[in-house]
Amino acid sequence: MTKERDRGAGRPRLALSLLGGVHIALDGAPLTGFVTLKSQALLCYLAVTGRPHSRDALAALLWGDTPEEDAKASLRQVLWNLQKVVGAHVSITRQTVAFDRSVPHWLDVDAFSSATRAGSARAIGAYSRLAEAVDLYAGDFLAGFYVRDAPEFDEWAAAKREHLRQHALGALEQLAEHQARRGAYSTASEYLGRLLQLDPWREDAHRQRILLLYYAGRRDAALSQYASLRSVLQSELGEEPAEETTTLYRRIRTGAVERPVPPPARHNLPAPPTPLLGRQDELVQLTGLLEDPACRLLTLLGPGGIGKTRLALQVGQDHVDDFADGVFFVSLASIHNLDLVVQAIVDALKVEAGARRSAPERLSDWLKSRQLLLVLDNFEHLLPAAPLIARLLAACPALTVLATSRAPLHLRGEYEFPVPPLSLPDPGRADPPDRLTDYAAVRLFLERARTVRPKFALTAGNAAAIAAICCRLDGLPLAIELAAARIRLLSPEELLTRLEQSIALLADGAEDLPPRQRTLRNTIDWSYNLLSEPERTLFRRLAVFRDGATLDTVAAVCGPLAAGGTTEGADVDLLRPLGSLSDKSLVLRKDGSNAAVRFTLLETIREYAAERLEASGEGDTVRRQHAAHYLALVEQVAPELHGPQQAARLAQLDAEHANLSAALRWCSERDPTTGLRLAAALWQFWLLRGYWSEGRGWLKALLRRAGSDAPARVRAQASSAAGHLATYQSDTKAARALLLEGVAIWRGLGDRRGLADALHWLGREYAS
Repeated sequence: MTKERDRGAGRPRLALSLLGGVHIALDGAPLTGFVTLKSQALLCYLAVTGRPHSRDALAALLWGDTPEEDAKASLRQVLWNLQKVVGAHVSITRQTVAFDRSVPHWLDVDAFSSATRAGSARAIGAYSRLAEAVDLYAGDFLAGFYVRDAPEFDEWAAAKREHLRQHALGALEQLAEHQARRGAYSTASEYLGRLLQLDPWREDAHRQRILLLYYAGRRDAALSQYASLRSVLQSELGEEPAEETTTLYRRIRTGAVERPVPPPARHNLPAPPTPLLGRQDELVQLTGLLEDPACRLLTLLGPGGIGKTRLALQVGQDHVDDFADGVFFVSLASIHNLDLVVQAIVDALKVEAGARRSAPERLSDWLKSRQLLLVLDNFEHLLPAAPLIARLLAACPALTVLATSRAPLHLRGEYEFPVPPLSLPDPGRADPPDRLTDYAAVRLFLERARTVRPKFALTAGNAAAIAAICCRLDGLPLAIELAAARIRLLSPEELLTRLEQSIALLADGAEDLPPRQRTLRNTIDWSYNLLSEPERTLFRRLAVFRDGATLDTVAAVCGPLAAGGTTEGADVDLLRPLGSLSDKSLVLRKDGSNAAVRFTLLETIREYAAERLEASGEGDTVRRQHAAHYLALVEQVAPELHGPQQAARLAQLDAEHANLSAALRWCSERDPTTGLRLAAALWQFWLLRGYWSEGRGWLKALLRRAGSDAPARVRAQASSAAGHLATYQSDTKAARALLLEGVAIWRGLGDRRGLADALHWLGREYAS
């Protein structure tokens, strides 16, 4: 289909389907009125070749065995017929004749050729285009269409037929290989089945299909495929299948063929809990951008709660098959140390550790030979790390990055995509209920409301209130979801009244915040005001956690729930307020890697809760409890990091990595001595996980801040730990200085074990 069609909107559209026969239609109706088959043949020739031809050449093409004058006369008759039947689609002058491609038309040969070209380019969406091509290939070019006494036309048609058939065979072969690599053996065998319909003598394709059918669990079909091959070869060529094929057949019969090893995971995308609503236009636009070879960094921009992450996940799901090495998701919301950005990507991709090689080097080498889409979520607080992404893109030519952020990364070549709010009804117009569901914001509200009231419905009575709620919330998905959760207790009219009151109370919010962020802040504030006092206390205290926490940890850090430090409510069952917060969409429940359920907050909501925590005056108290809890945990776990429990303990600390970093940040400002104890206890975790720069950074900062106020034993442990890590980074100067400091302190304490360990590592450093 040509792009020029768009300029001819409203004009008759000619459609020529020439694969699998000849079918010509105008505006969807079969086109009649051709006086002879040669009229159709000429139209097909002109459309497919797409260039002007002299009258003499066309006369020779279709009437080559006829006297010249008779041939020209026949051509004039056919041209008169074509002008009558297809009108402006054929451009005729005294010297030349051409098919006018500027007039709206569709030609399956063009569409097929375009799709195969895009597929063979191995670009983004290549396999989707190849699948489109084989769907278009309904059969051989001009199949069953024969024109008498036109040998030159027949030769042209035969050559074109073979050319297109070879492209179809190539597309089918590529698709079969692609599906086989993915482990989709049944689909791969179907593509090979279509290939064999076009070329039944391809023994290699038969053999591959036999194996794929067996892999797909269809043993009888695999054996039947061998029988089909044998029949074809005997009847057509009088031959038997090759020994390789026969051996495969025998091994399948006896069960000697091993099942294939499952292919590596092609994505780590979390399963979305709900369907995506109202983003069809955005998905089409984003697909177009990703298919552009120039677009290798695409950033989804917008305020918190706009739905950037959900949209990015859907884009990733839609394009898993379009990237040879898949799509991988990295959440950066809990990362605050710039050095950990690369490590987070390394962990998500499961890049193997390498001796004395930095994480950026290992990541770059791993990505150089791979074509994948890397989804980086919540980048806005890590903008100084953007050059790291630029270096990755420069070093890895097949890498594409899709980022979500509240601010651009400001890198060369970055494509910015502002994510709009969901579509909204006109607040000045009263749409009937059946029209309101055309708007994505209304559909989202109804879907979420039905999760708490299954029989909730849009009616003529509540339509105006629901439309007003969605408009009041500016079509922000998070705000709408929070509001819809209140339908369990309130009618839409009551909900709207309370929402309007809450917004009015907060009308004087900070003017330097984006308007939509102010609206979202007001929405969360309104939800907060509906909570009981124990729920409010727990909600704001949950802000200290990063990446969530288990129930036991929440109880240890956040209890008791009495406000103002009184004993009232101290015995409140934690499960009740926590369950209520989950029901009200303020707390998310997710399964942890070690089967322990974790409770977490969306980042936007956590920021709001953190503001409430500081305003309550209990921020330092709760954060001190948070740091003390994780210090106790690490000191309990650290001795088991070398032993039979190592894997379990590392996994436990992995799950709490973000919380440990949060505790260290607070300690660095408020309690450096506790922070130094925590860092000294964590050094083996940092060592084993390859977080050497992170560990050294914390130990250095906390040694400086704690100074002589820290107990000598803690300073000795921290100096020795920092020396160990420096040794692994081949920083000889720093390692010797730190270990010598540790030696001196241990000697002063008279701790022979600590001294021996420090001297051991110091000796190794000098020996190396």
